[in-house]
Amino acid sequence: MLPLEQAFVEEIPVDLERRPLPVRTFIALGLVVSVIVGLVSLSISQSLISKKEEQTLRDIAQRLEIQAKGKADVIQTWADGILRTGSGLAGAELLRLFATEVDNASELRSLPPQLFDQIPYMRVMMDDFSRQNNMSALALINREGRAYLSSGSRPVELDDRKRVVVEDVFRTGSPVFMPLRMATNERKQETMVADVFLPITRMDEGTAGSGKVVGALLMTVESKSFDELFKVGPYVEEMEVTRLVQKTPTGYAMVLRQRDGLTLAKREMNDIGSGFDERDSVGGGGQVFSYAVSPASLPWLTVIQEVPSARALLDMSFYKRSVMGVALLVTAVVAGFFLAFVNYHFESKQRSLANQYHRLAMRINAQRQLLNSVNGAMRELISVKTPDGIFVYVNESFLRFWGKSFREVIGQRDTDVLGDAAPRMSRGDGDAMANGYFRLDAMSVKTKDGLRILEGNKMALQGPDGHAEGVVSVLADVTELTDARGKVERAMQQTMNALVRTVEIRDPHLAGHYNKVETLSVAIADVLEMSDDERLTLESASRLAGVGKVFVPMEILTKPGKLTKKEMDVMQSHIQHAMNVLGATEFDLPVKEIIYQMYERLDGSGYPNGLKGNNIHTLARVLGICDVFCALVAPRAYRNAKTVDEALAVFQEESKKFDPRIVRAVAYLMAEDNPNPVRSLFIKKTEEKPKATKATKKPR
Repeated sequence: MLPLEQAFVEEIPVDLERRPLPVRTFIALGLVVSVIVGLVSLSISQSLISKKEEQTLRDIAQRLEIQAKGKADVIQTWADGILRTGSGLAGAELLRLFATEVDNASELRSLPPQLFDQIPYMRVMMDDFSRQNNMSALALINREGRAYLSSGSRPVELDDRKRVVVEDVFRTGSPVFMPLRMATNERKQETMVADVFLPITRMDEGTAGSGKVVGALLMTVESKSFDELFKVGPYVEEMEVTRLVQKTPTGYAMVLRQRDGLTLAKREMNDIGSGFDERDSVGGGGQVFSYAVSPASLPWLTVIQEVPSARALLDMSFYKRSVMGVALLVTAVVAGFFLAFVNYHFESKQRSLANQYHRLAMRINAQRQLLNSVNGAMRELISVKTPDGIFVYVNESFLRFWGKSFREVIGQRDTDVLGDAAPRMSRGDGDAMANGYFRLDAMSVKTKDGLRILEGNKMALQGPDGHAEGVVSVLADVTELTDARGKVERAMQQTMNALVRTVEIRDPHLAGHYNKVETLSVAIADVLEMSDDERLTLESASRLAGVGKVFVPMEILTKPGKLTKKEMDVMQSHIQHAMNVLGATEFDLPVKEIIYQMYERLDGSGYPNGLKGNNIHTLARVLGICDVFCALVAPRAYRNAKTVDEALAVFQEESKKFDPRIVRAVAYLMAEDNPNPVRSLFIKKTEEKPKATKATKKPR
């Protein structure tokens, strides 16, 4: 077998492969398609999310309404049953006759003897009736509000509220349910009861229930059946609860279920409302979706079926993230496809060239001049080395790239020819010899033309016996290609900027806002002598801070008047939308963290998490103050622009919310005796010279 150095003596024909076409057309097309696909995907995603939100709220309202009304009907049925039971006793002829005579007489002893003799019998009848119907007490009440006959051994005493109810029963002739209360029964047990007053009419004036009211029947009924309302049915969603709230003259009380029965607990709350809405939970614990309804006979009692808002919207949140994720994924896939296509295009070219010259090197012969002419037309750097690193062949591109002559290279080692770049250029030689192939990733080398980037492939040069006799290297100068890849990455950034521009187009008052925020925040970073990474973080976060507002409804974003609480919640949700949009994007710097915290305030009054003090990132404080300042000195739909002095006064009034060191940096930049390019963005020529911005001492 001839040595590798002598392998260039056999003459063979060479067939040149066609060069692949340039990829600039593919890159330009990829940028255009990526931007279009991204905007269309976001538009479709927002439409799908809006429809899903409407359907989700309808489903929640319908389910809660069915549960609440069903339980209100149960209570109404219970109340109707009590009225039917009590009406049977109140309409008894003996009871009506007895009550009529008592109403006519001044006291029981003045009753006719035949009626007076019936009192023991009537007590027994009332005891039996009370026992059979699970009543704690049963009594006959006169128009002065005194009980003159009752069941059981304990006398019945009426307080002032009950006497007022008795007066209403005598006046209107209608039964009355009083609010629930806690009482001790004959078994010495605490139980929840309801007092019910029914009218008793004169015996000589028609049927029961009509005519003059001569007495009232008081029934104290234990409300054990209410316990059924708290049981969870088969169609009740997880974490969905039932609340019973009653309104009394002294405030609100909630019916609570305990191990040994029901009890009442006072609650401080505003008007409960009715129907479906998102409210604060009457049981505490944050926002809930709830449906409130009152039984017809018990207007003071409200049945509330509620479920935590976060739990009810859990599927909706997952749906939003999924839809936005798919939209971003589609955009990324399209961009990635074109990047992969371009990369594959060049990698295939390099692999093909390596294989071609692997075959050529095995059979290369005395027609070295022809080989040189062929390789001289190629831009790739082609070389052949022996196993011990001696160059036996290089093409013209290799020589031009390194600024060497043929004599300076052939027969020399890597270190003699390439100097400091030798270790990087020889990397992978051993792997190529052992495995047949090695991919050399992009690496930067210093040449006479400056810093260049090379990447390519290395192939083992096999002899007739199949053993590796050398290494064929085919490297490409991909400096321009790397720049093209950077353009694609910048296009992704431009896509995000397009989203911010969309926000500015939707609300004309935001036009240029985030550019000013970026300029001011970077200037503050310079004043406070922050690092380069901190400056870059502020630049990126400023540009992307408003991306979530593209999802805020137009009518809320541009509303001229004050926003309602519900509208403010929708407006503040833009920060979560921004996190959803940026979630799949990888940043080397804490850009997402800064955006997420820029609306927090030192006193905990900010959103979304109410962070305080040092829990808020310093750069988030800078961005938050710049955002507020730029908004104050610009007009909005609901107010005119403020002057710089007025804007700085706002920070003084709200000093507990903002970092004083950063506020002083803003004042320093806006000071009259500190002219700078940033100040000119905010001080109008027609504006009076600021009085509160004199101090030019640089903050520390």
